[in-house]
Amino acid sequence: MWRLLLSDMNISYSDLDKMDHDDIMEASAALDIYLEQQKKETKK
Repeated sequence: MWRLLLSDMNISYSDLDKMDHDDIMEASAALDIYLEQQKKETKK
């Protein structure tokens, strides 16, 4: 959960507090995809 809060995805603590477990897992997966894309961009 903290990785979402500290990421560049603009998710606030109050947003996280309102999310259920499935929402947090989905946001975490989206963050993983975003970070992978960023890694590919920096390799170019």
